[in-house]
Amino acid sequence: MISAAPYKKPRLTIKRKRLSILALFLLSLAGCLGESNTAPPTLPPGVTNISKTTAVSLAPSAASIGSVIYVVWGEGIDAVNDEIFLARSDNGGMSFGTPINVSKSPDFSGNPKIALSNNGTSNIVHVVWEELISNPGSGELEFDIFYSRAVEGLTGSLTFESPQNLSASLPVCGPSQASVFPCPSQVPAITTFNNHVFVAWMESTFYTQPNASDPSSTFQLFNSDILMVKSSDHGINFNKANPEVLSLPSISFSGTQSPSQNPSLAATGGHLFIAWEDTPPPDVTIPKILFRSLEIASSVYTPPITSPGLPLSDQIDLVGKPVIANSNLPGIAAEGDNVYLIWEGTDPDPNESDSEIFLRQAGNVSSGSPFIFSTARNLSNNTGRSKKGRIAISGQDIFIAWEDASTGPLVLFSNSIDGGVTFGNTQTLISSSSTIGNTAITASNNTLFTFWEDALFGNFEVFSSRQ
Repeated sequence: MISAAPYKKPRLTIKRKRLSILALFLLSLAGCLGESNTAPPTLPPGVTNISKTTAVSLAPSAASIGSVIYVVWGEGIDAVNDEIFLARSDNGGMSFGTPINVSKSPDFSGNPKIALSNNGTSNIVHVVWEELISNPGSGELEFDIFYSRAVEGLTGSLTFESPQNLSASLPVCGPSQASVFPCPSQVPAITTFNNHVFVAWMESTFYTQPNASDPSSTFQLFNSDILMVKSSDHGINFNKANPEVLSLPSISFSGTQSPSQNPSLAATGGHLFIAWEDTPPPDVTIPKILFRSLEIASSVYTPPITSPGLPLSDQIDLVGKPVIANSNLPGIAAEGDNVYLIWEGTDPDPNESDSEIFLRQAGNVSSGSPFIFSTARNLSNNTGRSKKGRIAISGQDIFIAWEDASTGPLVLFSNSIDGGVTFGNTQTLISSSSTIGNTAITASNNTLFTFWEDALFGNFEVFSSRQ
């Protein structure tokens, strides 16, 4: 089962001569580069260094089937080039093989996500990422969503196919409908169901660029949409020419704008589930979590794709006061007949600024009846800021992890052994004397596998542990 790891977006387009500045800016998003230590610390028992490089390794994403675990991440090759690497374990995460270069591109490749399927005889590994390329229409550099897959050989060997651009678009975005700026595509999400592969991303449509003659000017995003493409043959072909807009795009550049961001996908019981962060009218200043489902066989969306998404982060108390505000960074997971949604939200009280991790869930998703989600539960419920929630499922075991600032760099987690009916006490999953970032989790055979970036050895590396 795959966990969705939302990622805050970097600057969207930039002139080629400033590419090295962009690369450094992108690296800074996940934290500082760390300081060189003369006596590197030893790893604690049960922790493995996956990347094992002097380069900067960032933003892991993981997936698992049985005892086979896969993890992907972005790795800096030089000042202007990051690649996507993958490592595989066939012994339940006890050790990992030599990393494989998936992207093989001279340009920046980052923020990868991974999903798995099986064609009846072999596992198929699906990887998507952001890639910085030159738009053929405008010449501007922009981000597009790239995809590659590998059918696993009998000995576990992986040979990835040539990457394909899933989000290539005409340069029709920017500050007006007459613009010739590109439409940057970022923050990909991916999931599978049987032979189907689904890839969604955020596409920026209405924005203004920094003015080179005005050092105080900044990038401003006014509208973005959630787009998705589908494959029904295990990722061989996608409807790239006609991506579906899941977030109800704005009617015009002069109308009400609503940035839609950070999509998350999951599938089970013949249904696809999509959650994303949005600021829908009438109050476009408060982000919410919206939800939509797709019956895969009939291609019917609920709510209909011509209607707004269902707000699932809204909740009021008995006197009509909002309970949760400023909801963002959703994560969604599904297995069996259940779907689970987590997100980061804050108390609407202006004196309360710390965020918490919330959960809602629904069952009987394959019945065809309308989904009934449970009341939101505060899983973190502490005095520190809880952020970047992750969720993974293995049978009746539900694992939810988050980064926490209560007592230092920590990743905490809570798990359920009864399908989410009850959750145990919060426990420490990762603690570090350095910097923890971009945690990813996956679960298989009732075991939780955790991956994160850490500057423990001076440069950022990708580490793993199992519980």
